[in-house]
Amino acid sequence: DFAAALIRKKIIEDVGFPDLRYFNAADDLAYGYLASQRASSICLNYNGIVRHIPDAPPLNRTTFYLGIRNRFLNRDNLAKSGARQSGPQFFFQTLVAVIRQLGRAFESPLDASTHALATIDGLRDGLHKRFDRLPQS
Repeated sequence: DFAAALIRKKIIEDVGFPDLRYFNAADDLAYGYLASQRASSICLNYNGIVRHIPDAPPLNRTTFYLGIRNRFLNRDNLAKSGARQSGPQFFFQTLVAVIRQLGRAFESPLDASTHALATIDGLRDGLHKRFDRLPQS
């Protein structure tokens, strides 16, 4: 979301702009990691941070899709920056995330099939490195 982020021009020149393919999930996390690789220090003003986090994230098709798809986008971007993650560890953690997310999908019987299919779509697109798509409505 990058709400009120102050980033030095040199970091933006080195890292580039935030990756729009994240849409609205984990973009700040990924960018923060890349910036930390090029900055000698990162400062946070915790007193100035105001959190506006809802009790629970909204459960919709996009949330379920991006929750899985963006794991692969993170892995791809980290690999391009030189960071490596164990393949078996990544796939095990992703499998656990898919199972958890499918469990969450069935908490809402009215939307269970939509949320489950969005999770599977996110997994499929992540595996095929299709990062320029958003879930079909």
